[in-house]
Amino acid sequence: MINASVVSSLLSKKFAQSATSINKNVLIPSIREQEVANHLAELLNSIIDSHSFLIETETSLDHVLNEIEQEDANEPDDSGSDSDFNETGNDDDSAFLQKFSLDYMKQVIEYYDEKDPLTGQRRRSSKSVKHRFRRVKHSIYLSRFRSYIEKGGTQQQKMEILNNYVYHKFEHARELFLLIHDLDLRRRALKKAQEELINDFVASEKWLFNFKIKYNIGSRKVTKNHFFKAPNIVVSCSSSGKLTTSLVKYWRDCVLLPSISSHRTLLISDCWSGQGDHTGVYDDIRNLRRLEIPKHTTNQIQPLDVFYNNQHRYIAGRIYDRVQLDELDVNLSERNNIIRCQSLIYNQLCAPIFQLMLKYAWHASGYTDDHPEHFLSVKEACFTFDNVTLGGNCCESSPFICCSWCRNNICFKHFFFDYHFHHNLHSLA
Repeated sequence: MINASVVSSLLSKKFAQSATSINKNVLIPSIREQEVANHLAELLNSIIDSHSFLIETETSLDHVLNEIEQEDANEPDDSGSDSDFNETGNDDDSAFLQKFSLDYMKQVIEYYDEKDPLTGQRRRSSKSVKHRFRRVKHSIYLSRFRSYIEKGGTQQQKMEILNNYVYHKFEHARELFLLIHDLDLRRRALKKAQEELINDFVASEKWLFNFKIKYNIGSRKVTKNHFFKAPNIVVSCSSSGKLTTSLVKYWRDCVLLPSISSHRTLLISDCWSGQGDHTGVYDDIRNLRRLEIPKHTTNQIQPLDVFYNNQHRYIAGRIYDRVQLDELDVNLSERNNIIRCQSLIYNQLCAPIFQLMLKYAWHASGYTDDHPEHFLSVKEACFTFDNVTLGGNCCESSPFICCSWCRNNICFKHFFFDYHFHHNLHSLA
């Protein structure tokens, strides 16, 4: 059994100042020092209550300074992968055409093909083209230019476009602090190869190796240590992933008691034995009455299950749909995004506009007799737009949600990424 006081005493000794440098004024804690101490105490308690902690470390691609990881330094044997593919192509004219850019060739052909609107005939001869474009020495250049324009350029030019595209996507991901893997580079390359009609290109290990060498890209380990903190979400952990009596007590102290204060409260909870009356979890709470839901009846008499949860899931579904439809580069299964998502949803549902809707959940569960007057569902209040005008933000994006608090139409970026949260407002929570 770990004793928190022993651990804190050992920490105190590790960080203690030498006897000659101790100043009495330094020993008076500031407000910030007290906050840090409280956070450390919470962290220490969570470590003691848990069997293990997992530090999330991943490998990502990044620029390296004249050094490549050993696993990246060995050129792969690509004997079985796109062995027939040649970046420079097999054309006899390839070396000749490398002297001209694709844009230059297009200018020449467009100049030569321009027609007289009256006669429908070409306005210029090949001689005029050679006079206008001094690098065009012979008329045969025109047929060669035209042929390669139809192909989209030479193989080497197409590969240069592909590599520039993949590198641009790589840099964009770095600017957003996103993790990048070899598979991401190969996926981007294959997509661009289809657009440029580069036949037989499969984004092989050899291509990937050469690409990373060219742009000085290597692997590095990334440890995620940024934790998003939402003001309306209490985060805890479990050693097994299942509900325990200790977690119920933690919820009681950190969620229930701050919410009810000294008000008379009716608590409806299921019949799980870990929070039953025999455990004494709620015995010391004044003005609280607990009713236990019988087995197999939760979906019939639990207000959350009867109506509220579907409304909550509706917003979550719209968030997930928008990310998938717009192919947004965000992982909604990450810890921070799960917390952000749940925080925003709960904040929206706490608005006074949903008061009657929540009353209906109690009525539908059989706890109240009076049916509330007509109320707005989440779909009607937040996702039925009278117009597409965005409010509160200088943004030209399409609206994602009509905020239940300010009633402004908010785009997804300003709602999710910029965390459109309403603080210190009277709510239903």
